[in-house]
Amino acid sequence: MNNELACREHETVVADRAQRHEALLSTGFTPTVRIIKTRRFGAWEAVTVCVDAVDGLGTFLELRMY
Repeated sequence: MNNELACREHETVVADRAQRHEALLSTGFTPTVRIIKTRRFGAWEAVTVCVDAVDGLGTFLELRMY
């Protein structure tokens, strides 16, 4: 990683949110906080732009080069 804020991320599509939730509970995970986020995204040249509105926290901008 190139700086202390960088981290490795892995993503996948979840087809059934309720089943995913039950799977996590069955392995011992417990909910601690609930984050409600609305994401809007688009592209500008070689950059993916994501705008996240997080309830109670504000709006965040994420830029990814591809």
